[in-house]
Amino acid sequence: MNLSQNVANAAKTRQKQVKKRSLYIINEHFERVFNDELASAVILR
Repeated sequence: MNLSQNVANAAKTRQKQVKKRSLYIINEHFERVFNDELASAVILR
């Protein structure tokens, strides 16, 4: 592999890691919201 291929592969890997991290953060946020809403619904019944 030459230098430009290494740089391109490193950039792709970084993009995938950032995307996974942002999806994880979004998932964690909505999971907390959902759990809070579910707890409220149970209490209101």
